[in-house]
Amino acid sequence: MIKGIGTDILEISRFKKVMDKHPERFLIRIFSPDEQKYCQKYKDSISRLAARFSAKEAIAKALGSGIGVNLAFKDMIIERNSNGKPTVRFSKRAQKKFQNPNVEISLSHCQKYVTATAIWF
Repeated sequence: MIKGIGTDILEISRFKKVMDKHPERFLIRIFSPDEQKYCQKYKDSISRLAARFSAKEAIAKALGSGIGVNLAFKDMIIERNSNGKPTVRFSKRAQKKFQNPNVEISLSHCQKYVTATAIWF
């Protein structure tokens, strides 16, 4: 049974403007060290970071909470399984708050946009 669906789309140029203004502070506030390390090993790290940001927004929408008191950006870590499929790992706080949520995600990007979809089962 599906409990919630969330989707997000983001202009990469808009994301880059924020990154250019506050690069370190923004990275530390939004992404885990592992997420940062993974994305920064690619020449086009901005679109990979933007996709993960979009995924976190989509997940928050699927859970029905948004980003705020009940769910922080760092409560969700976007990883990849052994086949390269994006997955989400939740902090212990989020696992407790949302009763060990099972969320599937899909990410996509092109030259100008990133998009993410999340389904909470």
